Amino acid sequence: MDKKNKNPNVPNLRFPLYKNKWECKKIKDILKICHGKDYKHLESGKYPVLGTSGIFTYVNQYLCDWPCALIGRKGASLDKPHYMNSPFWCVDTLYYSKPVKNNNPKWQYYFFQTINWMKMNESSGIPSLRASTIENIDVFVPSYQEQSNIVEFLDKIEQRIETQIKIISSIESQIKSINNHVAF
Repeated sequence: MDKKNKNPNVPNLRFPLYKNKWECKKIKDILKICHGKDYKHLESGKYPVLGTSGIFTYVNQYLCDWPCALIGRKGASLDKPHYMNSPFWCVDTLYYSKPVKNNNPKWQYYFFQTINWMKMNESSGIPSLRASTIENIDVFVPSYQEQSNIVEFLDKIEQRIETQIKIISSIESQIKSINNHVAF
């Protein structure tokens, strides 16, 4: 938010369709923080088990079956939010969330990426966060429709980035192949 902005409760760059102020809320007003659990008692299966670094195994039960933003509770990748839109299990080093009605979980994920989570670290050893710390963060929240438009826009950008990464990887492979066949 820019101090020169005539309406400080909205970002300077915005879809022209929207004119309303963004509401100031606490994170706990837009989502519920849920704790991951141990998975070792479960059998192998099709549902991914997530930790702060991502998927590391699969089990036969899920802990969450709704789309949600996830954030690390403990560990070096505390500042790397995840997003899941299919059933999964998560361990206790990761929080998952349950969106409150009329709040877009993918928007919450994108919002989580704007927070400096390491700055909120509450441990002198292994980085960690309490659920109450997350829940009490102030956030300016647009309408559900504007959240959805923001998500659609950012998803398109992410798709373009992924496409460019694939193109770069393909060109790098071609360069390596050519270098292997050319004598210098």
